Amino acid sequence: MPTHYYLCPVVGDGSEDNPRRLKVADYYGNHSAVLPDDGTWGIAVVADADHTASISDPDIHPFPSSDLSVRVVDLDPSISTQITDFLSLYGITVSEADTLRDVLVRFSTLADSNFDFDRFGVSD
Repeated sequence: MPTHYYLCPVVGDGSEDNPRRLKVADYYGNHSAVLPDDGTWGIAVVADADHTASISDPDIHPFPSSDLSVRVVDLDPSISTQITDFLSLYGITVSEADTLRDVLVRFSTLADSNFDFDRFGVSD
């Protein structure tokens, strides 16, 4: 089953009827999420046969590759800029050597300094 990573807005007011969650949760049950406590955005990993709903949602930003070893600077310049601009909102800078995995790890540790990215995932 294809797996994709997404930068997603946090939705919900935190009530029992409308829990705080990443917007991809409205489309998929099989996902994992990282939500900074004070953030309005988070990262999700989703395993699903059809990613059309989230890819076509203008509020959800898919990572351009599920190959996390790709360097950010090697992406299409518009996508690279989108990623670096987003991360700069959280004080994260991207170097030429940074891979997609590197920036996902840095963002994830904002939510939890003990976060283990190698255990972040979903089963098919």
